Amino acid sequence: MKKPSTHPQYLPEQFERNAKKQVEQEDNKERVAPIVKIDSLLDNHTLEIPKGYTLSSDQLLLRKSYICSYNSVNRCANWSSWHLTKEHADGPYKRKQLHIQGGYLEDGENLINRQLLNDWIDVDGYDHGHLCPSGDNKWDLNAMKQTFFLSNMCIQNSQLNQGPWERLESTCREWAKKFGELYIICGPIFDKSGGNSIGNNLHLPKAFFKVIYRPNPEPLGIAFIYDNISPEADDKLEMHAKSIDEVEKITGYDFFWSLPDDIENEIESDSEIKKWRLY
Repeated sequence: MKKPSTHPQYLPEQFERNAKKQVEQEDNKERVAPIVKIDSLLDNHTLEIPKGYTLSSDQLLLRKSYICSYNSVNRCANWSSWHLTKEHADGPYKRKQLHIQGGYLEDGENLINRQLLNDWIDVDGYDHGHLCPSGDNKWDLNAMKQTFFLSNMCIQNSQLNQGPWERLESTCREWAKKFGELYIICGPIFDKSGGNSIGNNLHLPKAFFKVIYRPNPEPLGIAFIYDNISPEADDKLEMHAKSIDEVEKITGYDFFWSLPDDIENEIESDSEIKKWRLY
Protein backbone atom coordinates (compact mmCIF):
# COMPACT_ATOMS: atom_id res chain seq x y z
CA MET A 1 0.00 0.00 0.00
CA LYS A 2 1.49 3.27 -1.10
CA LYS A 3 1.70 5.87 1.65
CA PRO A 4 0.65 9.47 1.00
CA SER A 5 3.48 11.97 1.20
CA THR A 6 1.43 14.61 3.03
CA HIS A 7 -1.54 14.68 5.38
CA PRO A 8 -4.29 12.15 4.55
CA GLN A 9 -6.04 13.32 1.41
CA TYR A 10 -9.16 11.29 2.15
CA LEU A 11 -10.33 13.94 4.62
CA PRO A 12 -12.95 15.96 2.68
CA GLU A 13 -12.66 19.72 2.91
CA GLN A 14 -15.81 20.04 4.98
CA PHE A 15 -14.72 17.18 7.26
CA GLU A 16 -11.42 18.92 7.95
CA ARG A 17 -13.14 22.28 8.37
CA ASN A 18 -15.50 20.81 10.97
CA ALA A 19 -12.56 19.40 12.90
CA LYS A 20 -10.61 22.64 12.71
CA LYS A 21 -13.59 24.67 13.89
CA GLN A 22 -14.11 22.29 16.79
CA VAL A 23 -10.54 22.35 18.07
CA GLU A 24 -10.44 26.15 17.92
CA GLN A 25 -13.44 26.50 20.24
CA GLU A 26 -12.85 27.56 23.81
CA ASP A 27 -13.20 24.98 26.57
CA ASN A 28 -16.43 24.90 28.53
CA LYS A 29 -17.83 22.65 31.24
CA GLU A 30 -18.91 20.00 28.73
CA ARG A 31 -15.59 20.03 26.90
CA VAL A 32 -12.53 18.84 28.73
CA ALA A 33 -10.33 17.77 25.84
CA PRO A 34 -7.32 20.01 25.22
CA ILE A 35 -7.28 22.43 22.31
CA VAL A 36 -5.26 20.89 19.45
CA LYS A 37 -4.52 22.44 16.08
CA ILE A 38 -5.71 20.23 13.20
CA ASP A 39 -2.28 20.11 11.54
CA SER A 40 -0.74 18.99 14.80
CA LEU A 41 -3.42 16.35 15.16
CA LEU A 42 -2.70 14.83 11.76
CA ASP A 43 1.05 14.95 12.37
CA ASN A 44 0.85 13.26 15.74
CA HIS A 45 -1.96 10.76 15.25
CA THR A 46 -1.38 9.18 11.85
CA LEU A 47 -1.49 5.69 13.36
CA GLU A 48 -4.91 6.41 14.85
CA ILE A 49 -6.63 7.96 11.81
CA PRO A 50 -7.34 5.45 9.02
CA LYS A 51 -7.66 6.37 5.39
CA GLY A 52 -11.01 5.57 3.88
CA TYR A 53 -14.39 6.71 2.71
CA THR A 54 -16.04 9.53 4.65
CA LEU A 55 -18.96 11.83 4.04
CA SER A 56 -18.57 15.59 3.92
CA SER A 57 -20.94 15.79 6.89
CA ASP A 58 -18.86 13.44 9.06
CA GLN A 59 -17.16 14.98 12.06
CA LEU A 60 -13.81 14.33 13.64
CA LEU A 61 -14.26 14.60 17.41
CA LEU A 62 -11.12 15.06 19.45
CA ARG A 63 -11.06 13.76 22.99
CA LYS A 64 -8.54 13.66 25.79
CA SER A 65 -7.69 10.02 25.13
CA TYR A 66 -9.32 9.08 21.82
CA ILE A 67 -10.44 10.31 18.41
CA CYS A 68 -13.92 9.65 17.04
CA SER A 69 -15.17 9.89 13.46
CA TYR A 70 -18.92 10.47 13.76
CA ASN A 71 -21.24 9.45 10.92
CA SER A 72 -24.28 11.71 10.71
CA VAL A 73 -26.16 9.28 8.44
CA ASN A 74 -25.86 6.18 10.62
CA ARG A 75 -25.96 8.40 13.73
CA CYS A 76 -23.03 6.67 15.36
CA ALA A 77 -19.29 6.57 14.97
CA ASN A 78 -17.50 5.28 11.90
CA TRP A 79 -14.72 4.45 14.33
CA SER A 80 -13.02 5.47 17.55
CA SER A 81 -9.26 5.15 17.93
CA TRP A 82 -6.78 5.48 20.76
CA HIS A 83 -3.23 4.86 21.92
CA LEU A 84 -3.36 2.54 24.92
CA THR A 85 -0.19 2.55 26.99
CA LYS A 86 0.92 0.47 29.94
CA GLU A 87 0.45 3.49 32.20
CA HIS A 88 -3.13 4.01 31.01
CA ALA A 89 -4.19 0.36 31.20
CA ASP A 90 -5.29 0.79 34.81
CA GLY A 91 -6.04 3.57 37.26
CA PRO A 92 -7.81 4.66 40.44
CA TYR A 93 -11.06 6.03 39.01
CA LYS A 94 -14.41 4.24 38.79
CA ARG A 95 -17.60 4.91 36.85
CA LYS A 96 -19.58 5.76 39.97
CA GLN A 97 -17.29 8.76 40.52
CA LEU A 98 -18.53 10.37 37.30
CA HIS A 99 -21.99 11.18 38.68
CA ILE A 100 -23.56 11.18 35.20
CA GLN A 101 -27.33 11.55 35.45
CA GLY A 102 -28.92 8.85 33.30
CA GLY A 103 -25.58 7.14 32.84
CA TYR A 104 -24.68 8.67 29.46
CA LEU A 105 -24.01 12.08 27.90
CA GLU A 106 -25.32 13.78 24.80
CA ASP A 107 -22.39 15.09 22.83
CA GLY A 108 -22.51 18.88 22.86
CA GLU A 109 -19.79 19.09 20.21
CA ASN A 110 -21.42 16.61 17.86
CA LEU A 111 -24.00 18.92 16.29
CA ILE A 112 -24.82 17.11 13.03
CA ASN A 113 -27.72 14.69 13.56
CA ARG A 114 -26.39 13.71 16.97
CA GLN A 115 -27.76 10.97 19.19
CA LEU A 116 -30.03 12.03 22.04
CA LEU A 117 -30.69 10.27 25.32
CA ASN A 118 -34.34 9.83 24.35
CA ASP A 119 -33.33 7.96 21.20
CA TRP A 120 -32.43 4.94 23.32
CA ILE A 121 -35.98 3.73 23.84
CA ASP A 122 -37.38 0.24 23.28
CA VAL A 123 -33.94 -1.28 22.86
CA ASP A 124 -34.48 -4.31 25.07
CA GLY A 125 -31.71 -6.87 24.64
CA TYR A 126 -29.19 -4.24 23.59
CA ASP A 127 -26.66 -2.10 25.49
CA HIS A 128 -24.85 1.17 24.99
CA GLY A 129 -21.78 -0.43 23.42
CA HIS A 130 -18.60 1.58 24.02
CA LEU A 131 -16.15 1.78 21.13
CA CYS A 132 -13.36 3.32 23.21
CA PRO A 133 -14.01 1.59 26.56
CA SER A 134 -14.24 3.38 29.86
CA GLY A 135 -11.96 0.69 31.30
CA ASP A 136 -9.09 2.02 29.18
CA ASN A 137 -9.48 5.41 30.85
CA LYS A 138 -9.39 4.76 34.59
CA TRP A 139 -6.20 6.82 34.69
CA ASP A 140 -8.10 10.12 34.33
CA LEU A 141 -11.63 11.06 35.40
CA ASN A 142 -12.28 13.44 32.51
CA ALA A 143 -10.93 10.95 29.98
CA MET A 144 -13.28 8.32 31.39
CA LYS A 145 -16.21 10.75 31.32
CA GLN A 146 -15.71 11.41 27.62
CA THR A 147 -16.11 7.71 26.79
CA PHE A 148 -19.75 8.04 27.90
CA PHE A 149 -20.61 10.48 25.12
CA LEU A 150 -23.29 8.92 22.92
CA SER A 151 -21.07 9.61 19.92
CA ASN A 152 -18.82 6.83 21.25
CA MET A 153 -21.76 4.40 21.54
CA CYS A 154 -23.32 1.86 19.21
CA ILE A 155 -26.32 -0.41 19.71
CA GLN A 156 -24.71 -3.67 20.85
CA ASN A 157 -26.20 -7.02 21.81
CA SER A 158 -26.27 -7.15 25.62
CA GLN A 159 -24.81 -10.64 25.92
CA LEU A 160 -22.04 -9.75 23.50
CA ASN A 161 -21.27 -6.49 25.28
CA GLN A 162 -21.17 -8.02 28.74
CA GLY A 163 -19.40 -11.20 27.66
CA PRO A 164 -16.95 -11.72 24.76
CA TRP A 165 -16.62 -8.03 23.88
CA GLU A 166 -15.76 -7.10 27.46
CA ARG A 167 -13.23 -9.95 27.57
CA LEU A 168 -11.58 -8.58 24.42
CA GLU A 169 -11.34 -5.14 26.03
CA SER A 170 -9.77 -6.64 29.17
CA THR A 171 -7.35 -8.67 27.08
CA CYS A 172 -6.21 -5.52 25.27
CA ARG A 173 -5.42 -3.92 28.62
CA GLU A 174 -3.39 -6.96 29.62
CA TRP A 175 -1.53 -6.81 26.31
CA ALA A 176 -0.78 -3.12 26.88
CA LYS A 177 0.61 -3.92 30.34
CA LYS A 178 2.85 -6.65 28.95
CA PHE A 179 3.96 -5.12 25.65
CA GLY A 180 4.00 -1.44 26.63
CA GLU A 181 1.58 0.11 24.15
CA LEU A 182 -1.09 -0.62 21.55
CA TYR A 183 -2.77 1.39 18.81
CA ILE A 184 -6.44 0.41 18.57
CA ILE A 185 -9.17 1.33 16.08
CA CYS A 186 -12.70 0.05 16.64
CA GLY A 187 -16.00 0.53 14.89
CA PRO A 188 -19.31 -0.89 13.64
CA ILE A 189 -19.96 -2.79 10.42
CA PHE A 190 -23.30 -2.16 8.72
CA ASP A 191 -25.16 -4.00 5.98
CA LYS A 192 -24.73 -2.36 2.60
CA SER A 193 -28.43 -1.51 2.75
CA GLY A 194 -27.83 0.35 6.02
CA GLY A 195 -29.41 -2.33 8.18
CA ASN A 196 -32.31 -2.11 10.58
CA SER A 197 -33.09 0.72 12.94
CA ILE A 198 -34.28 0.42 16.52
CA GLY A 199 -35.08 2.93 19.23
CA ASN A 200 -35.57 6.36 17.71
CA ASN A 201 -33.91 5.76 14.34
CA LEU A 202 -30.66 4.30 15.69
CA HIS A 203 -29.00 2.08 13.10
CA LEU A 204 -28.22 -1.45 14.24
CA PRO A 205 -24.70 -2.64 13.33
CA LYS A 206 -24.34 -6.07 11.78
CA ALA A 207 -20.98 -6.58 13.50
CA PHE A 208 -18.05 -4.81 15.14
CA PHE A 209 -14.37 -4.70 14.24
CA LYS A 210 -11.29 -3.98 16.28
CA VAL A 211 -7.81 -3.70 14.75
CA ILE A 212 -4.69 -3.59 16.90
CA TYR A 213 -1.08 -2.66 16.22
CA ARG A 214 1.66 -3.58 18.70
CA PRO A 215 4.99 -1.80 18.04
CA ASN A 216 7.05 -3.74 20.61
CA PRO A 217 8.94 -5.96 21.18
CA GLU A 218 8.52 -6.50 17.43
CA PRO A 219 5.82 -5.04 15.15
CA LEU A 220 2.70 -7.17 15.20
CA GLY A 221 -0.92 -6.72 14.21
CA ILE A 222 -4.19 -8.54 14.66
CA ALA A 223 -7.89 -7.86 14.19
CA PHE A 224 -11.21 -9.16 15.45
CA ILE A 225 -14.76 -9.21 14.09
CA TYR A 226 -17.72 -9.98 16.33
CA ASP A 227 -21.23 -10.43 14.93
CA ASN A 228 -23.75 -8.31 16.80
CA ILE A 229 -25.66 -11.31 18.16
CA SER A 230 -25.75 -13.37 21.34
CA PRO A 231 -22.51 -15.38 21.53
CA GLU A 232 -22.17 -19.14 21.61
CA ALA A 233 -21.67 -20.73 25.01
CA ASP A 234 -18.14 -21.84 24.06
CA ASP A 235 -17.12 -18.46 22.62
CA LYS A 236 -13.36 -17.88 22.57
CA LEU A 237 -11.16 -15.00 21.46
CA GLU A 238 -9.49 -16.98 18.69
CA MET A 239 -12.87 -17.67 17.07
CA HIS A 240 -13.02 -13.99 16.06
CA ALA A 241 -9.37 -13.38 15.13
CA LYS A 242 -8.78 -11.99 11.65
CA SER A 243 -5.99 -10.29 9.78
CA ILE A 244 -6.14 -6.52 9.45
CA ASP A 245 -6.19 -7.05 5.67
CA GLU A 246 -9.49 -8.93 6.05
CA VAL A 247 -11.06 -6.07 7.99
CA GLU A 248 -9.81 -3.56 5.41
CA LYS A 249 -11.59 -5.49 2.65
CA ILE A 250 -14.85 -5.39 4.58
CA THR A 251 -14.72 -1.79 5.82
CA GLY A 252 -12.86 -0.05 3.00
CA TYR A 253 -10.43 1.56 5.44
CA ASP A 254 -6.64 1.58 5.17
CA PHE A 255 -5.35 1.17 8.71
CA PHE A 256 -1.87 2.12 9.91
CA TRP A 257 -1.06 3.54 6.48
CA SER A 258 1.78 5.70 7.80
CA LEU A 259 3.95 2.71 8.73
CA PRO A 260 6.78 1.74 6.37
CA ASP A 261 5.29 -0.45 3.65
CA ASP A 262 7.21 -3.58 4.62
CA ILE A 263 6.05 -3.35 8.24
CA GLU A 264 2.48 -2.49 7.26
CA ASN A 265 2.24 -5.41 4.85
CA GLU A 266 3.67 -7.82 7.41
CA ILE A 267 1.50 -6.87 10.38
CA GLU A 268 -1.69 -6.63 8.35
CA SER A 269 -1.46 -10.12 6.88
CA ASP A 270 -1.07 -11.87 10.25
CA SER A 271 -3.90 -13.36 12.31
CA GLU A 272 -1.99 -15.75 14.57
CA ILE A 273 -3.28 -15.02 18.04
CA LYS A 274 -0.76 -17.39 19.62
CA LYS A 275 1.87 -14.69 19.08
CA TRP A 276 -0.09 -12.53 21.52
CA ARG A 277 -0.17 -14.96 24.40
CA LEU A 278 0.44 -13.39 27.78
CA TYR A 279 2.25 -16.34 29.30
